Amino acid sequence: MDRVTAEEQANWKVTKKLLQERKAEIDAEISGFLKESEQFQHYLTDYRGEIDPHEMFTNLRLQEQQFIVGSFRFRQLEKIEKQLQQPYFTRVDFVFSGETTAEIIYIGSFSFAAGNGELLIYDWRAPIAGIFYDFDIGSARYQAPNGMVFGEITRKRQVKFVEGAVDYAIETEATLFDEVLQKELMNQRGGKMSTIIRTIQKEQNQIIRNHARKSMIIQGVAGSGKTSIALHRIAFLLYQLREQLTSNEILILSPNKVFAEYISEVLPELGEEPVNEFSIDTFIAEMTGVQPEISRLEETEQALLTGEAEEELVYLSTARCVQELDAFLEAFQRTGFRPKPVVIGEYTFEEEYLLKRFNAYRKQPILERLERMAGDMLEAVATKPFQPKKKPTIRGLSNQLKSRLRYRTAEEAFAGFRDNLPFSVGRKGYSVLFVLAYIQLFFERNELLQDMKYIVIDEMQDYTPLQFNVLQRALHCPVLLIGDYTQQIVDRNEMTLDKLTELFPKANVMNLSKSYRSTYEIMMFAKALINDDVIQPMVRHGEMPRRIIVKNVEEEKGELLNVIDKSLKLHATIALITKTHRQAENWYNELKHSIKLVLLNEQATTLTNQGVVICSVAISKGLEFDHVIGLDTQEENFQGAAGKQQLFVIATRALHLLTFIERSDE
Repeated sequence: MDRVTAEEQANWKVTKKLLQERKAEIDAEISGFLKESEQFQHYLTDYRGEIDPHEMFTNLRLQEQQFIVGSFRFRQLEKIEKQLQQPYFTRVDFVFSGETTAEIIYIGSFSFAAGNGELLIYDWRAPIAGIFYDFDIGSARYQAPNGMVFGEITRKRQVKFVEGAVDYAIETEATLFDEVLQKELMNQRGGKMSTIIRTIQKEQNQIIRNHARKSMIIQGVAGSGKTSIALHRIAFLLYQLREQLTSNEILILSPNKVFAEYISEVLPELGEEPVNEFSIDTFIAEMTGVQPEISRLEETEQALLTGEAEEELVYLSTARCVQELDAFLEAFQRTGFRPKPVVIGEYTFEEEYLLKRFNAYRKQPILERLERMAGDMLEAVATKPFQPKKKPTIRGLSNQLKSRLRYRTAEEAFAGFRDNLPFSVGRKGYSVLFVLAYIQLFFERNELLQDMKYIVIDEMQDYTPLQFNVLQRALHCPVLLIGDYTQQIVDRNEMTLDKLTELFPKANVMNLSKSYRSTYEIMMFAKALINDDVIQPMVRHGEMPRRIIVKNVEEEKGELLNVIDKSLKLHATIALITKTHRQAENWYNELKHSIKLVLLNEQATTLTNQGVVICSVAISKGLEFDHVIGLDTQEENFQGAAGKQQLFVIATRALHLLTFIERSDE
């Protein structure tokens, strides 16, 4: 055993003993809590009917307090048990400016202090932990609550634990840290996303620890870790702002339920409660109160099947749609309120007064304007010498004013806008509902997001100008937008990164060009598909991607089963990815009697860390697997620039191995 590993084993022995002692203390407290709870339940049962209400109330309050304390102790125990397995991952020796002796700083998922209060393990989110991610040996600094702290890093070590024992420890400089990163990436497995606190890179850390309380836009290439960054930033904010922010005040808008399942374990791994999560379909249904008759994925499927979207979907994806909606609503503001005199007792409010008050509140939603106007009139009457015997209510006056609107509801205005379009709008599909939502926000405030203090929107490249305008009007807090505009799989969307920054002019914009997910060979193959010159792949070598050419479905099935059989011996997760969901269903029915596999769709969202799944390219976005097999990847199936984008998305889902199977009659 080398000297460094032996030294770290000795250090761990001391800390482990303290952790075990703390665990024993918590175990004893929990046992006492459970015993007291059991005794209390017996007491309530034995003396039911004899306990007076005051005593019952006091006992219930006491039990409630005990439950809170007990829950806290259970969470503490869970963290201690995790720390006994994986206590920390690095050691940094840091000499504070003005000092001569280095302080040894161990960094892990959670902090741990000795009985005297001395911190033995620092939480990775603690201010001082930032020096590990941002600096090599030499001068370093970090932002503390009271200002910048300066000093010097004299040593950095990576410590690897396996089942609670030090497996190895190495002194790390920049080159060695790259080797550690490569080793971690080589060993990573597909399935559900896990934490990356051991391997957070400097450019990623700058986003995670950004102290600005403002919106951010992250344009990150495939495999740059942008979704992981978003989740780790949430954990960082919950740690830094724990007196001001809770998990109940954070929302993630995800592309679909499969993706939500994929990221579901990261925050609990980091010791945080899960945050709110909506798929974008669920969000628009909740916001409008209308269930989409056609889902987002069904709209995408239609475009992928035909190679083109319906006229209404093309229109709804343009800036022109927003401009014409604005023009329609502006015209309604100018001419849509046609008041008649309002009489309250002996007092009359003429049309001129009503129009003046209506326009005075033009920054407010329509229905709120009417309420304020009603309040103004009642307030004016209250100052008069002769009071009416019966005064109307604000609601009654508002309804009276509302009757003078050309469109009295958002639904009526929606119908008016729809009737002016040069084409027919059929069922209320996913995209159409954003028109309704836009008009609803013109009529009244929406309270769906009012309690949210931070919102993450993933796959930003799939949102249209109209959808972003709706979100911008509904949001009242900072937002983190993440995505990659090279991963649009349908080409009807006019939205670009430049246009997005115009919509969110105060947002910090950050670009991530380094890709860590796939091997160098896979990423170079993917880059060639779209002629990319931005992505910088991590130099982690593996097998060259394979193209298998077959003549028909029967031959493709045989080759596919052969590839899967060999791959299962080496890889935990395999994904078969098709262009459309219909193709995925057809292949699933063809293969389900030969191999065990799971079809992923809007209903079936279960992801495991082992086995074979099959899904469409739309469902696969954001996910990753050990081995990806693209099915029917011939040019006839993936035509034009959009087809290349779709193949790029398929290719960049692969961690270690990529296979394309295509049919050719030649």
